[in-house]
Amino acid sequence: MDIQTKKWFYDELIALQDKKELEDNVRVKKMQRVVDAKFGAGESFLFRRESALFGDVIEIPFRAPQIYKPYAEMDLSNIVGAMLFRRNLARAHPFLIGPATLECLLEKPVDNYDYISTGRLPFNPLFFEFTDKVPAIIPKVKRSEVTLQGVYLCANQAQQGLDYIFSSFWKDKKGEIMGIDLFMKDPRQTRFKGMVSHISQSNFELSETKFDRNRYSFVIDTDEDVIHISQTPKKEAALAYELHKNTGELVDFKKLFDISLPLSSVEHRIFEMIPSLATNLINYINAHNISIFTRTRFRPEIQNVPNVSKEYPYSIVKVTDAEYREPQTEHHGKVLTYQLAVRGHNRRLKDDAGIIRKVIWIDSYVKGPPGTPFYDTRHEVTAKKILAERELFREIK
Repeated sequence: MDIQTKKWFYDELIALQDKKELEDNVRVKKMQRVVDAKFGAGESFLFRRESALFGDVIEIPFRAPQIYKPYAEMDLSNIVGAMLFRRNLARAHPFLIGPATLECLLEKPVDNYDYISTGRLPFNPLFFEFTDKVPAIIPKVKRSEVTLQGVYLCANQAQQGLDYIFSSFWKDKKGEIMGIDLFMKDPRQTRFKGMVSHISQSNFELSETKFDRNRYSFVIDTDEDVIHISQTPKKEAALAYELHKNTGELVDFKKLFDISLPLSSVEHRIFEMIPSLATNLINYINAHNISIFTRTRFRPEIQNVPNVSKEYPYSIVKVTDAEYREPQTEHHGKVLTYQLAVRGHNRRLKDDAGIIRKVIWIDSYVKGPPGTPFYDTRHEVTAKKILAERELFREIK
């Protein structure tokens, strides 16, 4: 089988996200100018948020009168949330998913939620990149015909269990990248919120009369077969404020949404397929030991910078079932001078007769001397179905 050399979409996405950081800094300054012009000098405060997953702290000084402070905090919360999202995305472990794996798992009903419901991920966060692109249509955007490029999955510990972000990334016919974020407690959740955004272009330089038609917020209720969309500035601001307050009280949907559509009318199940596909991929990877290849992004002079982005080729390799164990300071028999993340996995405990008596989950952990640079490790996955098909064809005369 000929193997084509291609570039990682993940690298393209990270390079694009780096530009968004500068965009958000400009957005904060613009917000401050607007508030000052409308209210005059307000009271100074420090908006602060800490990442529950990695402990990153982002602080933004701002000033606003008390009457406007809740709205300013809402906008700052959205900006800081986007900043933390980008930092987590840059830390994700990319998995390259081959065509047969995707074909097997895309339409497969999920038969086991045990791993994802308990947060037993091979790494957290994760990025799944696909060698074959899945066509779909995003409703209510200008360029709606897109193909799926990758899925980002991140789990954050919340007061009541886990909070998941399922983010899918799509390209339209002109190569513009769009994202769909789903915020869920569980892939089986029947009511959840989300957002469509145009990543290749700015979503923030908006006026009252012109709005990016490739961006909107939504709420989905699969039990009622409906998706509620907020696509005008006024409606989206009202929806964002209700979600920010999070009182748990019922609200008047007519005041929050521009349009409501039957969810069943959305082609290709574009909003429902991502949580199911991600869950199937988690189950698949946890059931196999995946071949791991370290790329040459390791630069000793750069200490723990997660978003150093270059273009790297990939090739496709097969899944192996071999197991090995090694000391915390070694990897493949080599004494480590860098840090390396080891994926979460099941450990099977056997008795003297070789019979498995217990299976325990080992969370992802870091090997190597503390304070040393991280290797950028990437993971490439293809299904065993490919090998089985090739053997079958050999037998056909």
